[in-house]
Amino acid sequence: MKVKSEVLALVFVLTLATLMVPRAQSAGEANPAAAGDVNGDGSIDIMDLTLIGRALGTDRQSPHGNGWNQWNPSSDIDSDGRVDVSDLATAGKNYGKNRFIITTNGPVTEEFLALLGRSGASVHKVYTLVPGVAVTIGKGVLSRITATGYVKAVYPDGVARAWSQLEGGFLAWDNDMVDVEHVLPDIDGRGVYVAVLDTGLVPCWRDFLPEEKIDTVHAKAFTGMVPTDYPAWDSDTESHGMHVVSTIAGYYYNYFGNHSYVYGVASGAKVIPVKVLNNYGWGWWSDIAAGIEYIALLKPELSAPVVISMSLGGGPSALVRMMVDEAINAGVIVVAAAGNEGPAGMGYPAAYPEVISVAAVGWTFNYYQLDTYKEIWWRYYLYDDVTVPSEVYVAWLSSKPNPALGQTDDLLDVAGPGVMVFGPYLAEGAAAPPWWAIYNPSYPVDYMIPRQYLWLTGTSMSTPHVSGIVALMLQLQPGLNQAEVESLLKSTAIPIPAGSYLHPVFNVLSVWDDNDAGAGLVTALTALEALGITP
Repeated sequence: MKVKSEVLALVFVLTLATLMVPRAQSAGEANPAAAGDVNGDGSIDIMDLTLIGRALGTDRQSPHGNGWNQWNPSSDIDSDGRVDVSDLATAGKNYGKNRFIITTNGPVTEEFLALLGRSGASVHKVYTLVPGVAVTIGKGVLSRITATGYVKAVYPDGVARAWSQLEGGFLAWDNDMVDVEHVLPDIDGRGVYVAVLDTGLVPCWRDFLPEEKIDTVHAKAFTGMVPTDYPAWDSDTESHGMHVVSTIAGYYYNYFGNHSYVYGVASGAKVIPVKVLNNYGWGWWSDIAAGIEYIALLKPELSAPVVISMSLGGGPSALVRMMVDEAINAGVIVVAAAGNEGPAGMGYPAAYPEVISVAAVGWTFNYYQLDTYKEIWWRYYLYDDVTVPSEVYVAWLSSKPNPALGQTDDLLDVAGPGVMVFGPYLAEGAAAPPWWAIYNPSYPVDYMIPRQYLWLTGTSMSTPHVSGIVALMLQLQPGLNQAEVESLLKSTAIPIPAGSYLHPVFNVLSVWDDNDAGAGLVTALTALEALGITP
């Protein structure tokens, strides 16, 4: 593998902000260069948000300050000595202050859409389950629109980002940690759909993922490619979505010339890729809400259990919460990543009490007896005691409830493997060699892993493990509802007692309390045994 042991933080935009159409600066308005014009081009635009997102990822999450995402001092808009969420919010507000979500009194009518059109508004989405629209509109015009009888409420549109971090590392261990080997092959999620709301898949996804496990008929995109506006669910270039999907569906892998299939947590389930994040790894809440609505409306057509898995998050969004509630009411199970902000607090939608929220944990034995484990452990034998609590630690970046934000311990539900999870990830772009590429056997062992696979860390990685286990549960009991699934997961999770762990490779100290992994580590074995199944 060409990626060494440095931590390459690839973290994108998080903000409660709204979208602004570029316009001339008015008298008395703040100079953009002083509040978010990071690249100094005279305007607050998508590149400023991306640069700040990159700097945020390095400053907040990377144990080292190296890699291509160097911290940029010009991103520290509020001059507090660090690049953090407040900088993103400031830049986002300057960039996005004219993008809104308008809910309506009753279904959206042609007359209301015509009124918006005459007012110069750009309508991005029209919603059915929660009647309303997502628009870009001038604030002065918006005030006149809200005075009509059509409008029920107005919310600023906001941004969510993928919860992941790139890392160099060793071999995968995660499926053993959740005891998938004890339930395969009979229990594999068959007959269940898992909708992964993320960046979509890369164009060459068939080189890595089994085609029969991807529901190409119902795959959908709600955001366009970057830099073009053409929407396509398999036009991603960021790869976050493919890595997440691979945890559920499994993937192909070339190991020392052996072309193998690596099992996912729910290899028999059908995965529906829903692109709600763009190719920089972030997306508007209005697009995410549209993706949730799409799956909720699709469920009756599927006539099968459905799980929504969201490895993303940001600030609160009223529309997203309403759509989550509608999806749950429709019988969809909703799982979301807690976030990568540590003690700063949980992201949304995971922090909504009705959502099954997922923290990230790691396994201490990833870093012992490396000569034995790093090449062959995951391929040739299983370590049956992976889930011994003393060998599990809470990841340093895993978000915890923040009382200052009104978040209580009960909002964090369970945990899954989320440190150095292995899977396909095209760090060098979609033109990277396919999984079956031949590589030079004379390379040192550390470089024998093709460069189209990476170890990622974050609650983005832990979430699909839990979503996959939910699919296994629904295979056996398809009538389970959200509250029942959450209760079963929490009551069967393996508690992770308070402790600390110094990461031996990255020299990062994790310190956690009894509740920082929620009820504890979820495993397929304990969850299914609670259903009366003994695999």
